[in-house]
Amino acid sequence: MSSGALIITDRIDREELCGQSSVCRLQTELVIDDPLEMHRLEVVVIDVNDNAPEFLENENVLNIPEFAATGTRFPIPKALDVDIGKNTIQGYILSPNSNFDLKTTTHPDGRKSAELVLAQALDREVRPVHELVLTAFDGGDPKRSGSTQITIKVIDANDNGPTFNQSVYHVKLLENVPIGTTVATLTARDVDEGRNAEVSYSFNKGVSTSIQQVFHMEETTGVITLTAGVDFEGTTVYHFSVEARDKGHTPMAGLCDVVVQIMDINDNPPVIAVSSWSASVPEDAIPGTVIALLTVSDRFSGPMERCCAVYPQHSHSSYTTPSTTTTP
Repeated sequence: MSSGALIITDRIDREELCGQSSVCRLQTELVIDDPLEMHRLEVVVIDVNDNAPEFLENENVLNIPEFAATGTRFPIPKALDVDIGKNTIQGYILSPNSNFDLKTTTHPDGRKSAELVLAQALDREVRPVHELVLTAFDGGDPKRSGSTQITIKVIDANDNGPTFNQSVYHVKLLENVPIGTTVATLTARDVDEGRNAEVSYSFNKGVSTSIQQVFHMEETTGVITLTAGVDFEGTTVYHFSVEARDKGHTPMAGLCDVVVQIMDINDNPPVIAVSSWSASVPEDAIPGTVIALLTVSDRFSGPMERCCAVYPQHSHSSYTTPSTTTTP
């Protein structure tokens, strides 16, 4: 004799049968023999927590500019859980970090979504990439969860100007060096990236035309070369400023000073100047009589010789000069 028991012959999968419907009912008809009767049978399938929250991607990449204001929100991917009720997603957790908070929103239909909130300003030069883990969890017993990695790439802003590796460049240059000589090579570094880090060099606006006629500033390399002769007796020191400017949308610049000291060489002959002299000398002139005053000068910055007077040696017509005195 039949017991009339309803026997399950195959696995029941509520999600496959009813999808996301809040109630899953299976309806069938039951025929009873003797007497012949027909009854409507409804089977309600109760959800169990047999599915964990799942993200579509194992990694999600967000590009966020470093000038983004604190409090800015950024949408992040939602997880899916085909269970229903408390067995579906109940919330999200973000791995500990100092720059981002997590804001979870519950929608009228009960769905949960999350957004990243910028809690602390980003600085690409300090940390160009942030790697966070976002976890979605359900309310089943036991709880199930799923995670995805959120990689945040900080997009550079032109917030740093070029900086020279020296604030002052001191150069010594012999006055006889040929035109085309490399005077100095300046180096400036910009810690931004892309065009924000590309640097060009130029004389500062305050540099005189006369200096720019003596030196050439190579725009891309920072090399300063000599374009005209230099003369210690004319100018002993050249002092000018150089600017390094980046190529960002709003360019930033840095400055350094260049001091070029011209070194003297012995390139000028002595010049003799007669201050006073006698056209004739008496034959009876006594020794010590002054017959001429001479001055010897030299534009060379080293030791210079001067002769103060010429004296007759004795009463004859011949005469000589005393030893010269060397003075600096």
